Amino acid sequence: MTPHYLTPISIDDFGEQLADHLQREGVVLAGERRSEPTTQAIVTLENGIPSDVFHREGTAEQAIS
Repeated sequence: MTPHYLTPISIDDFGEQLADHLQREGVVLAGERRSEPTTQAIVTLENGIPSDVFHREGTAEQAIS
């Protein structure tokens, strides 16, 4: 059974890296490629305590239907 990735992937640099990696691993990209940016998760540490921020609004993955 061949794995398929259904979520849209951006055509930005992060999306290209993700798509290349998935394809090298034999995953079929079944979702469309989009011009919207890739979702980003940013994690910072302050005094050893992690804090995270997710940038999802207006991103390629939000275009899934």
